[in-house]
Amino acid sequence: MIRAIVEFIFGAALFINALLFIPQSIRIIREKSAESVSLTTFLGFLLIQFAIVLHGIIVHDLILIWGYIISMLSTGLVVILTLKYRKKQVEPNNPDLNFEEILMQLPGHIYWKDKNSILLGCNVNNFQDFGLKSLADFVGKTDYDLFCKEEADRLRLTDEEVMRTGQMKIVEEEVTIANGEKAVYLSYKQPLKNRKNEIVGTIGTTLDITVSKK
Repeated sequence: MIRAIVEFIFGAALFINALLFIPQSIRIIREKSAESVSLTTFLGFLLIQFAIVLHGIIVHDLILIWGYIISMLSTGLVVILTLKYRKKQVEPNNPDLNFEEILMQLPGHIYWKDKNSILLGCNVNNFQDFGLKSLADFVGKTDYDLFCKEEADRLRLTDEEVMRTGQMKIVEEEVTIANGEKAVYLSYKQPLKNRKNEIVGTIGTTLDITVSKK
């Protein structure tokens, strides 16, 4: 009789122990934040609970086994929620503004090309100054589509030098813009590299200095 009472109290204590982790999960869900939760502590709880379950299996103690399996479930829920909401906290606060949209709005001209000087992308200022309506109208073109042959040849030579030397080059470039007028640009060009650090093209930033030169 006494043993049955002790086993009942012990089983109830294990169940209550599992329930103690539930408020932590509720708080994380409600606040959508896991800032104050120690992930290391709860992973430690999981490890200890797993060890106790293994011990219960060895000694054939069903109360111990099921009591700590329930605890592992409630603790595991805290760990999963912590990982989920910590990941959200490192995401940008403004999901409507990403790097690409910032790049498109930068002043001056920003552009990048492949090894054959085929244009791969640019910011808004760049394609609009060529009289184009969208980035899609710009991508895939070469300097020979946008400038006369003499001007395109000069630009191509600079690109080839940058890719050959692997060094940034600063150069003044005079070209004809969409309205037919001559403009002078100060260009910073350097190699475009992939994740393997291989040169796959060129990237440049250009500022219109026509008024300053005059």
